[in-house]
Amino acid sequence: MAQLLTRDAFDSFLLVEATIHNRVAYVIDGHVAGEETPCVPYGDVRPLCFDMIKGSKTPEFFQFVLQLAPEAKDKFIEDSDVVLQSADVLSLSMNIRYQNDELTIVTGTSLRIFTVDRSLEQQWDQWVRRFLTQGNYTFEENV
Repeated sequence: MAQLLTRDAFDSFLLVEATIHNRVAYVIDGHVAGEETPCVPYGDVRPLCFDMIKGSKTPEFFQFVLQLAPEAKDKFIEDSDVVLQSADVLSLSMNIRYQNDELTIVTGTSLRIFTVDRSLEQQWDQWVRRFLTQGNYTFEENV
C-alpha cells in the first residue's frame, strides 16, 4: 500500500477512478473532458490520494482503477503475439482494492470486438506479474 501511495512506480498509468473511505468517502473521477488522453496520469493525483489516506488509522477501504496509457497499450500489443489490432483493445487495466486489511489487484481487458481468444488476457496477466516482481512487490496469486 505504501509503495502505491508514496513511490512513482504506478505514476505512468492513467487513473480512471479512485474511491477512498476514511472517515468520509472520496471519489475521484479521473476522466478529463476535451483532452487527447482520456484520463489523468495517476502520478498527478497520487499526492492528493496520499493526503486523503495518511494518518494514524488505516483506511477502511480504497480502490484505484488504473489503465495503461494509449502509447503503452500500443507498445504492449505490438510487443505481444496477440492477433488483435491496437484499435480493437479499448483498455488494459488493474483494479487495486484495499479492504479488510487485504490488498488485491484484479487485471482487466476491454475490447471493441468479440473474440473467444484469451491470449490478450493471459499476456496482460503475465505483464502485471513481471511489473510487480520487478518492483519487488510481494504478492500471491489466486487463480
